[in-house]
Amino acid sequence: MSRTTSGARQRVADIGCGDTHRRRHRVLDELQEESFSYFLHETNRRNGLVRDKTAKGSPASIAAVGMALSAYVVGVERGLLTRAEAVRRTLVALRFFWRSPRAGRPTPPATRVSTTTSST
Repeated sequence: MSRTTSGARQRVADIGCGDTHRRRHRVLDELQEESFSYFLHETNRRNGLVRDKTAKGSPASIAAVGMALSAYVVGVERGLLTRAEAVRRTLVALRFFWRSPRAGRPTPPATRVSTTTSST
C-alpha cells in the first residue's frame, strides 16, 4: 500500500461522530483520489500492464490490469481522468493482450515484464 493511501485511510479513521457530513465526504474523496492515483503511477504506458505493488521490481499481474480497467471508468465519472485518456489506456492494455501469445501458440519462458511507471 502506498504511503499516501495509508495516510488518507488514517484520516478516515480519525473522523469522529461530531464531524460534519461535508468533512467526511472531503476525506473520502481524498482517499478515492489517492487510491486511484496508484493506477496512474504504476501502469506502464507502453503496454498497459500494472504492478501488483509499489515495491521496486514488483511484477505486473492480470488482476492488477483488470482492476485498472475497472478503475478507469470510475475515474472518468469522478473527473480524475479524461475519457480520452481512459480510452487510450484501455486500448493499450487490450492491444498488448491481443498481440501476446495465447493457448495453441508457443509461449515464451516466464520473464519479468517491465512495469516502468508512467508520468501523467
